[in-house]
Amino acid sequence: MLKKLPHAVPFLLTLALLLPVAGYRHLWQDEVETAERARSILASGVPRVVDPEGRLSLNAGGLELEEGTLHRLSPWGQYYAGASGLAAGRVLGASEDASVRAPFIAAHALTSSLLSLGLASFGLPVAASVGVGTLLGAQTSRVLYNRSARSPAFLDLLTLLGMLGLGALARGDRRGRWPLAAAIFLLPQFHVFGGGLIASLLALCAVYFYGEWRLAAASAGASLAALLALTRPWAQAGWSRGNEHGFRSLSSVFEVSYAFFFLAAAVAFLWRKGSKRLAGALLSLCAWSVLFVRLGDLHPYSESRYYLSLPLFLIFWPLALPWPKGLAKPRKALIYAAFAAALLPEFLGVFEPWHGLRVVAADWSLQARGERQPLRQALDAIRAANKGTAVLVDYAPQYVNWYLRGAPVALMPDRSQRSERGARNPLWAAPLVEPGWHLSYPTKFNGPWLCSPDCDYRAEGLTPTSKRYKLVSKALGKSFDMCVSGRWITDAWNNAPFAEYELASLRPEGLRRDELVLAVRCAR
Repeated sequence: MLKKLPHAVPFLLTLALLLPVAGYRHLWQDEVETAERARSILASGVPRVVDPEGRLSLNAGGLELEEGTLHRLSPWGQYYAGASGLAAGRVLGASEDASVRAPFIAAHALTSSLLSLGLASFGLPVAASVGVGTLLGAQTSRVLYNRSARSPAFLDLLTLLGMLGLGALARGDRRGRWPLAAAIFLLPQFHVFGGGLIASLLALCAVYFYGEWRLAAASAGASLAALLALTRPWAQAGWSRGNEHGFRSLSSVFEVSYAFFFLAAAVAFLWRKGSKRLAGALLSLCAWSVLFVRLGDLHPYSESRYYLSLPLFLIFWPLALPWPKGLAKPRKALIYAAFAAALLPEFLGVFEPWHGLRVVAADWSLQARGERQPLRQALDAIRAANKGTAVLVDYAPQYVNWYLRGAPVALMPDRSQRSERGARNPLWAAPLVEPGWHLSYPTKFNGPWLCSPDCDYRAEGLTPTSKRYKLVSKALGKSFDMCVSGRWITDAWNNAPFAEYELASLRPEGLRRDELVLAVRCAR
C-alpha cells in the first residue's frame, strides 16, 4: 500500500489547483444544461426539461421538447455525475457552479493518478510515472475541457480504465475483465460519438487479443440497449438543422489528429521488427477510428472536442496490448515516446505552451481581487432589482432558471422550434410570459442559439448606441419597449473550453468580441 502512495500526487495536485477556483467562471451554454439536468435529478431522480415545480429548463429554445418532460437528446451519464457534485455541495455549503463541476475535476485528477499507477505496473520508475501522470493532467486541452461540467473528463477516465483492464488481461490477471466491461458499458452513456468510438475500440481489442466475445457483446449490448431506451433516437424532436459537418473532427492537430501520426510511426516500427500481427491490428484500429469519426461527423454538430479521448487510446496503447517476446525494451521506449507525443500540442504554436495552467493562474488572481465576469455582473443587477418579473436571456435561456431561481422564463418555448414530435407537448398550449428583463448578445445572437436569427422573437432597433429598442414576438403578435440599463464588452462563448485557448481568456471579459446588453421594460 505504501508503494502506491506516490501515485496519489497527481490526484492531489490537480484537485488543489482546480477546485478552489472551480466556481469563479460562470457556466457556459453546455455546462448549464448539465447543471439544470443535475438539479432536476436531485428533485425527481431523472433529468427533465421541466422540473417538478413546472419551471422550464430549455437549452435549445424548445427543440428538445417531446410529448413528455424527460431529457432525451443525449445520454444521461454526465447529468448524474453533476448531480452527485450538487448533492455534496449542498452539504458542504459550496457554490453551485463549483459543486456541479467538482465531479468532473475529480475524474480528471483521478485519470492522472491512474495513468501514473498503470505506468509503474509496466516497470517504469515511480518518479517517471508520477511525472508523466502529472504533466498529462496539466495538458492545456485537458485542463480546459476536463474542468467543465461536460463529458470529456469522464471519457478520459473510462478510456484509461478500459486500457488498464486490457493491460491486466495481458499480464494474465482476469480481474481486468471488470474495469474493461465497465468502461465499454459506461463510455457511450457519457457521449454517443466519442464514448461510442472508444468503447468500440476497447471491445475490438478484447475480442481480437483476448477472445473475450461474451464480455464485449454483453457490455456493448447492454450499453446500446440503455441508449435506445433512454434517448429514443427514432422519436427525438429535431436537430435536423445545420450544415457544419465535414472533416472538422479530424482536422484539429492539437486535439485529435496528431495521435494518428504517432500511431503510423509505431506501426512502421513494429512491422520492421517482425511483429506484423500487432502492427496489422493497430492499423485496423486506426482505420476503424477514422471511419467511426467520419460517420459521426455526418452529424451537423460533430466537433473534434467530442473525440478528445481518442489520442489517449491511440498514443498509450502500449499499456493495453500484448507484446511479442524480445520487445520489452522497445515497449518502454515507446511508452516514453507516447508521452512526448501527448505533449506535442503544447509546442505546436496553436496556443501558448501550458496555456491551461495560465488560465487557471489567472482565475486564482481574478478571484482573489474580487473581479466579476460581465455576465455575472448583469445577472447580479437583475437579481438585485427583480421582484419576480419574467426574464428573457438570448443564447442560453436556461441561465434564468439556474442563476435567477424563481424568476419566470419569458417567451419560452420559442415557437420557431416547434417540431412535429414536440408539438404533442402541452407546453406549447401554455400562454407565453411577457418579458420584464432582456439580456442579449445583439452582435451574435437574436434569440436562443439554435434558431438565431429565425427565432420567434427578435430585437429591433438595438444598436451599439441605442438606449431604447423594441422586442417583437411573432407568437404574441405584439412588441415591447425595452430600455437599456447596462452594457458590457464580452464574448458570448466566454468560458467555453474551445474559446479559452485564446490569450484573451486571461481577462474577466474573455475575447471582447461581442456586446452584452441588459434591458428592462420601459415605464409606461
